[in-house]
Amino acid sequence: MMDFQQPDGDDRANRANNQWNSPLPPITGEMREPPPPLVDPASPPPRATAMPPLYGYGGHATYYPLDPSFYQAFEASKYPPINPSVFSNGPRITGIQTNDIPRPAGIRARLPDGTRLQNDRYVIEDLLGQGGMGLVYKVRDTHLGITRAMKEMSYRIGELGSELVNFPREAEMMMAQNHPGIPLVHDIFVQSDRSYIILDYIGGLTLQEHLLQTDTWLTQEEVGGWMFQLAEIVNYLHSQETPVIFRDLKPGNIMLTPDNRIVLIDFGIAKLFKKGVHNTTVGTDGYAAPEQRIGLAEPRSDIYALGAVMYQLLTRTLPRSPVSSYPPRQINPYISPEVERVILRCTELHPNRRYQSASEFQEALENALGIYAPNIVRPPQHRVDTKSSQKDEPSVSPLVGVGGRVSALWSAQTEGKVWGTPTIVPSQQGQEGTILIGSYDNNLHAFGLNRGDWQWMFATEGGICGKPVLWRNLVIFGSEDQTIYALNVRDGSEQWRRPTLGALLAAPCIFNDILYMGSDDGNLYALNPQDGEIFWRHPTYSPLRSSVAFANGLIYFGSCNGKLYALDAHTGDLRWTVPTQDKIVSTPCVADNYVYFGSMDYHIYSVEAKNGWRAWDVRTEREVTSSPIVVKDQLFIGSGDGRLYCINSQSGRRIWTYQTQGQVVSTPAYADGVVYFGCTDKRVYALDARKGRQIRWYFETKDMVVGSPVVHNGVVYIGSLDGFLYALRA
Repeated sequence: MMDFQQPDGDDRANRANNQWNSPLPPITGEMREPPPPLVDPASPPPRATAMPPLYGYGGHATYYPLDPSFYQAFEASKYPPINPSVFSNGPRITGIQTNDIPRPAGIRARLPDGTRLQNDRYVIEDLLGQGGMGLVYKVRDTHLGITRAMKEMSYRIGELGSELVNFPREAEMMMAQNHPGIPLVHDIFVQSDRSYIILDYIGGLTLQEHLLQTDTWLTQEEVGGWMFQLAEIVNYLHSQETPVIFRDLKPGNIMLTPDNRIVLIDFGIAKLFKKGVHNTTVGTDGYAAPEQRIGLAEPRSDIYALGAVMYQLLTRTLPRSPVSSYPPRQINPYISPEVERVILRCTELHPNRRYQSASEFQEALENALGIYAPNIVRPPQHRVDTKSSQKDEPSVSPLVGVGGRVSALWSAQTEGKVWGTPTIVPSQQGQEGTILIGSYDNNLHAFGLNRGDWQWMFATEGGICGKPVLWRNLVIFGSEDQTIYALNVRDGSEQWRRPTLGALLAAPCIFNDILYMGSDDGNLYALNPQDGEIFWRHPTYSPLRSSVAFANGLIYFGSCNGKLYALDAHTGDLRWTVPTQDKIVSTPCVADNYVYFGSMDYHIYSVEAKNGWRAWDVRTEREVTSSPIVVKDQLFIGSGDGRLYCINSQSGRRIWTYQTQGQVVSTPAYADGVVYFGCTDKRVYALDARKGRQIRWYFETKDMVVGSPVVHNGVVYIGSLDGFLYALRA
């Protein structure tokens, strides 16, 4: 038997609920030291034949081996397909009759595919599964042409209308949340005695499904990254003015998206926490804390569930109580002692012995794994849709009104592809100016501005594609080796470096002596440009490829989670977000109190800079990764459909488009009535900015041009994937 004593100076127990302030009860079971590993932990993980079967489903008290075929059969037994002919006459939902549905005890009749709801707006496409309190469908929003998830609240047999009890609470609970790890609520309605919530459709698998599809141990680093994200969501819920207790954390309620993002679904039994109030006894066996089973759930009950989820993901076994009697390393010898201690601390029987907050759990996880934030990034999946919702203005075919093909003033070669944009260091005191460009030979190169003579280069461990930024005598840039570098701009000597946990593909920006830079680890960093000290970081939980724009004390940037963010430039506090339907890698532009940006959902957006209210949007034919520029009332931006768009920035009306033979991912540049841009058809174009119908000149390279041009003193500087930096007469 072990007695727990509160450490000196630790007042966390004093903040616990009153019901836990009595002397701690004895703990049943003893902590046993884990046995020596059965296999060498340094060897590759064994295949499924050397592993125990996955146990448990949905927290049922009965334990049994489970494989995918059994899982599918079990689901089919619970929700058999319903023949529409069994419906009697009643109120019409398009395609079926819904009154007097025969329901065997405990079985909820699903609606057939093709059913139309809410005045034909939502069309059911598939059954996704069952949430804690109802069925979840994949539906098509015919008004917006978007896929959504639709949750239908379940009946409790013998309690007519009882499905409405939790419906308002769950809808209200979710509508109050604003976090990328929680689906947005778009609509709620009641139809034919059934209650519905329309939510974001989250692609991917639940962690339960992911576990079923694996035949090796999940690594603790991978699981740790997921748990870190999950703890961020839990911390957000617990940090509200009235804390929200989720009460049902389990792998089946946690989605893993294709870009490795964690999303928490099914708020069916989540509840606002009121100290000292006895709650109903809800939860799932194996994940529910002891106090939750007797109706005394509180925020630390979710900490217990965090440990239980981590236990199952790493051992493929549903945790049994007390968890200390079944140490996870006895099942999976690849778990480190440090990680095991984190799991066992979470799943202590008494709340005072657990981590007292999700942030404390995150800190312990960081220490155990040596991580700072989840940094696993997978290739993004993009929608393919070639339908346009807006008729184009007449577009210009390639090379109409050609002014002529031009030659380069000079070119400078690197040993790798040039994806980025150059930075100009003007001449000073009779010294020749310098042009800086990153390359995928892993070097930052410095060339003479006049003739392209080599001056110096600095080697990193990864490719460099972001545009370097100047600050006093420093040049600052990021690399795919996950590090921010600061060099002396004259000789390339290193002044400082700052590591992150993700590749750095965005360009750094400096406003009011604060350096801002996004990382693929999902964080926007604010640093001191003098020494690289981090002032603060803002997590978005998805890679950041967009750079930052600044106006009126706010900074604006996009994330691969599909949202545009507005933060206080000094403190990093969130002011507002604007969701889109796909990733944002376009860097926003601020002009006349409006923010303009593109999204990979094929649209160009204009929103009010103060509050994010949408002014207009224009649909293109493909993804928009180019960044806009605004000159007077003209907005210029490229699209993956091969067009350069000129749009009236006030109304969103298209003025003209210019059609190329490739994709325009380059950000245009403007000078003296001419707009310049590169294209994947290997060309650099110079167009008349007013009409777009006359091409001033074009220049041929040997590979795609995805970087952006810079115009300085009548010369256009631009790089190409052929490895060269070119100087062209404007």
